[in-house]
Amino acid sequence: MKNHNEGEWQNRFKKDMAKMEDVYEPAIPEQYQLLNTLNEFKIKRKKAFIRELILFIATAFAILTSYIVFTFKMPPIFLWVQGLAFVFIPIILIAESRRRNKRDGVESNGF
Repeated sequence: MKNHNEGEWQNRFKKDMAKMEDVYEPAIPEQYQLLNTLNEFKIKRKKAFIRELILFIATAFAILTSYIVFTFKMPPIFLWVQGLAFVFIPIILIAESRRRNKRDGVESNGF
């Protein structure tokens, strides 16, 4: 009797699993959808690379300028640079946070 119940349970379990597999059919994207997604990703990475390169060059230029100012002991120029940084850094931070908020609102996949 016990073997009969176990066999019946296994048969029902296998049928239920087959039904679940039949219900779930993953959508296979078309080739043009994959290529479009890949191209969008490449464009985003290229823009990010250019933005990071510009920031790197600007940072390197700022460091070089600071070194030159300290080397030649030009305090007025140093004060001007500090004043401009005091004005522009908050503006840059606000713009960057708005850009991130805009991106986070559209994309949720984290790329």
